[in-house]
Amino acid sequence: MGWVWDRWVITGVEERKSLFMADGAPRKIEFTTSLKAYGSDLA
Repeated sequence: MGWVWDRWVITGVEERKSLFMADGAPRKIEFTTSLKAYGSDLA
């Protein structure tokens, strides 16, 4: 539950992996998202 302050769309997702274990599995995964605001759907 929360407030909706604006309308947003995800325009991109970037993933970075680091700190690998011996078998090659990442111990650290970082994500970056790009968002873009858009207008009201009500006309």
